[in-house]
Amino acid sequence: GGKKKGPAQLRIYNLGNTSPVSVPDLVRILEQLLKVKAKKNVLRMPNNGDVPFTHVNVTLASMQLGYKPTT
Repeated sequence: GGKKKGPAQLRIYNLGNTSPVSVPDLVRILEQLLKVKAKKNVLRMPNNGDVPFTHVNVTLASMQLGYKPTT
């Protein structure tokens, strides 16, 4: 914790498209775009572990930045 001292100086925007993407697919996409091979350590997760898919809410980025995903 700690007490809030005022508004945050920076803002984080959640960017992505409106379709869920599996984590392995995301890693493959990043590898292709960055032209590097990821060092992966894939672990079996318990049922309450990491989610198999991610889905982003781009509302804030859309309103404040005009972000419009196309894929």
